Amino acid sequence: MVKAYQKLIKQNLELKDLYETLVPVYTELATQAPNVKQNLKMLNEQIATQTFLLRKLKQDLERIPR
Repeated sequence: MVKAYQKLIKQNLELKDLYETLVPVYTELATQAPNVKQNLKMLNEQIATQTFLLRKLKQDLERIPR
C-alpha cells in the first residue's frame, strides 16, 4: 500500500509540474480558442481531486497498525 501511495504521489507531483509548465501556454491559447480555458479548468480540477484523494489515502494508511 505504501509503495502504491508513493507512486501516486510521484505521479500527482508530475501532473502538477506539467500543469504549471503549461499554464502560460494555455493562457495564451485561451485568447485564441475559448475551449482551451475550459480544458485548463478541468485539468486543474482533476489535479485538485487527485490531491484530495491522495491525502485521504495517506490518512487511511497512517491508521493501519504496523
